[in-house]
Amino acid sequence: MRDPFSLEAEHGVLGAMLLRNELIDVLSADLTPEDFYWPENGDLYRAILALHSDSQPADIVTVGEFLGDRYQVQTTDGVITGLAYIGQIIQNTPSVANAGTYSRIVRERAVDRALAAAGDRLHELALSEAAQADKVGAAQAMVMALDSKTSTHEVRHAADVLTDHIEELQRRSDLGGKLDGLSTGIGDLDQQLMCLTSGAMVG
Repeated sequence: MRDPFSLEAEHGVLGAMLLRNELIDVLSADLTPEDFYWPENGDLYRAILALHSDSQPADIVTVGEFLGDRYQVQTTDGVITGLAYIGQIIQNTPSVANAGTYSRIVRERAVDRALAAAGDRLHELALSEAAQADKVGAAQAMVMALDSKTSTHEVRHAADVLTDHIEELQRRSDLGGKLDGLSTGIGDLDQQLMCLTSGAMVG
């Protein structure tokens, strides 16, 4: 039986991050590099996060440079360079607006793989000659590990947060640089805050 994964969803998450660096924080809240089934995608995810944490842009050039020439990917058409692979991901990203859904799929497939692996280990444990108490203790540890893996860092799922974030980005884009809401009277500050909406508070 093939391990559950979605290469398209993994590419969708990575492509969205590369196209919209603003989404990196939201998407990375629910995903770890190990959630990616393809090791090359996990490496690419790590590179994006490393650049972002260093306040550097993450795009095809910067990520390709970060990974270096040794980053090559085996595809159905043979081995391709990292730059070519990243370019394919960006070109084939269906919709940045659906990145939250792609993230959820990647996460769910990772949990499915963990469940399958735990099931195999539990089966082996049940047939082992270990003491009954040791078997039960090991099984409970596996269940606790799975429970930890399925928990999220945030109360809201990334897909919900991302929807709000994309709507806000679209609203700002529609303004075309015009001021929105109340002006503070300080031009540079207005651009940072995109002006204050009525009733808004700044901490």
